[in-house]
Amino acid sequence: MADQPRGAVAATANSAQRSTCLCLDAFISLFYVTLYIGSSIVLIFYNKWLLTGSFPHPVLLTLWHMTIAIILTQTMRFVTPLRPLVVSSQTLTAKQYLFNVFPIGLLFSLSLSLGNMAYMYLSVAFIQMLKASQILIMLLFSFIAGIIEPSWTLFVITTFIVCGICATIAGEVNFNVIGVVIQSTAIVAEGSRLILVNLLLSSKGIRLRPLQALFYFAPACAFCLLIYWIAIEAWRMPWDDITDTGALVLVTNGLMSFVLNCASVLLISHANAMILSLSGVVKDILIVAGSCIVFGTIVTTMQYVGYSIALSGVFAYKIYTTETLRLAFVDLIFSRCLRSDRNQSKNSSGGSKAKIKSIDDDDDEDDPEDVRPLIDNENEQISTSEATTATHTSDLNGNNADNSRDPLLVKKRGRFADKEKC
Repeated sequence: MADQPRGAVAATANSAQRSTCLCLDAFISLFYVTLYIGSSIVLIFYNKWLLTGSFPHPVLLTLWHMTIAIILTQTMRFVTPLRPLVVSSQTLTAKQYLFNVFPIGLLFSLSLSLGNMAYMYLSVAFIQMLKASQILIMLLFSFIAGIIEPSWTLFVITTFIVCGICATIAGEVNFNVIGVVIQSTAIVAEGSRLILVNLLLSSKGIRLRPLQALFYFAPACAFCLLIYWIAIEAWRMPWDDITDTGALVLVTNGLMSFVLNCASVLLISHANAMILSLSGVVKDILIVAGSCIVFGTIVTTMQYVGYSIALSGVFAYKIYTTETLRLAFVDLIFSRCLRSDRNQSKNSSGGSKAKIKSIDDDDDEDDPEDVRPLIDNENEQISTSEATTATHTSDLNGNNADNSRDPLLVKKRGRFADKEKC
């Protein structure tokens, strides 16, 4: 009997410690999400302000970002505690760099430079709406490359996204054909880059974390951007624009781009797939809303409706193609249905509460998975080539099976059917 109070005290202490750890983990996740979303919004608005103001040179600005990235990642390479963050344990030969990394760097340079160039013609809100179509490009190239098999579910999701994008384009007040063509080309380049990451790196067993990818891609990207700059901007650029803008502005802008990469590393290494997907959706919404507040962008009702439809389609795509998210939603629906059945049983029985409690306790012992966390992703880390494409890359890694053939979902459906029979 003397041991029972000690056991109770120990259990209470363990429960309190567990609650503290969960609260601390939630606080850290919230901080990383805030840092990632905040740095992303600040960088986009910063670039828009520069490119439409004193520094209308998108290729040079992108080249400056890559130069900052090269300097900082090379510096981290010689700092022992930071070296694993930028240098992969897998040794890349010169042939692998030329044929596997350089093509990705080439597309990366096109995507970044054209994406910055589009800010000179289109509003931030409209560009963000157009970026939702990147899923369509990825799906098209994935079908061609045989990475994802077509299905009716993907067809419905694609239809939703297409309808939403068409509504946002039709509702745009300040439509610019040149800007739309430039942004569309940037989207195609980015979608192609993501497919090449899967074909040239992931399929070859080469796994790179975000800063490691930046370490290897930045030199190739900077080399391509230097050629673009010499061919497009250098010969007609007023050099006074650099001095008029000021070193402080350019340095802080370049550092902000690197901060975004570091924030993405922290978020990817700590958060699960659900947090990553929700962070992306929240970031997109805040960018559109912030564009209306900061730059006075006019967004029509048709665009709000269309963008909501497109975002819903994008989120549905991530749920369908990411196994962790699928299981999370199945668990959520299953737990709610089970809770609803139990509430109905309590209301209809009218019997003693003790009897109902004993039935519930027996049921929990028979199926302990019902009370597990929504997403148990403690041992699952998402590693990808870049932070802003983390969920997209994981979407293409084989999680393309139809729901009805997923053994994990079949198992859960069987459990739910057993519960209904009981």
